[in-house]
Amino acid sequence: MRTPVSLCLTFDAPLYLPVALARRIGAYDDAGLDVTMTVAAQPDDAAPMVLDGRADVCVGGPIDIMLHRSRDDSCDLVGFCAIVARDPFALIAREPEPGFTLDRLVGRRFRPVTDVETPWLCLKEDLRRLAVDPEPLCPATPLSMGDGVVALFAGELDVVQVFEPHISRAVDGRRPAVLLAASSRGETLYTTLFSRAGFLDRADGAARRLTHALARAQRTLFTTDPREIAALAAADYPSIDPETLRLTVERYVSQGVWSREPRHSLAGFLRLKTAVVAGGWIDWDVPFEACLTNIFAAPQSVRSDPP
Repeated sequence: MRTPVSLCLTFDAPLYLPVALARRIGAYDDAGLDVTMTVAAQPDDAAPMVLDGRADVCVGGPIDIMLHRSRDDSCDLVGFCAIVARDPFALIAREPEPGFTLDRLVGRRFRPVTDVETPWLCLKEDLRRLAVDPEPLCPATPLSMGDGVVALFAGELDVVQVFEPHISRAVDGRRPAVLLAASSRGETLYTTLFSRAGFLDRADGAARRLTHALARAQRTLFTTDPREIAALAAADYPSIDPETLRLTVERYVSQGVWSREPRHSLAGFLRLKTAVVAGGWIDWDVPFEACLTNIFAAPQSVRSDPP
């Protein structure tokens, strides 16, 4: 009998394709897991679903772990399997701008992401490191990424911050021009699998087996033609046309956005933490060990064969 595990996704987007791919290649079944997936009604609802027992595991950002631990000393959320290792967002425009640099945003009609917090926090830190004050660029009102792209091509905005599929999706036959891919910043730990400490300690080894399944999906992702990966995952993203999904896979693989292994990078965590603290999102210097573990990602733990 397979062990049931419920996953809660922070949102429904191809950024989480490795989690879906593990199911498509049979990695969960081979690990003896019966994995069910739900999408949180709102991104901020995902972590509470794990905290109150409605889900075993959340697919979400380490920022959520930091936030909840900063609010509650007894919080036992722990990330145990890296999914996204670099910033998946990009700045797009209607036309290319060779040699674009972030200081060119000053005075432009620009809209950062407001759907979730992490991308704008990280971009603000990038701006501060260039001695550019990000506050004048802060949006007065929320605007979804989809609406931002519509406004961009309507000529109402000059630059918008989005992730896939908005980076690669054509609008009236035109695909946006990428001015700057945030992945070029380097390692920035964006997404992990996280749960309460009790799940990691379960006698059935569900967390370890889940990590093994994701490691297999990660190997497949980086050793298989993007066209084949897109075809395997197509059923999970019915609203995304095949060409856009293929371009998404090519972009995120080539840029190293998806993690190649379950291990969390200390450098990636520190880069994220710096942006979160500088942005005023948390007010304490949370250590790596308080949020993340690599216990299941050790070389001897993640094997090529099913556990």
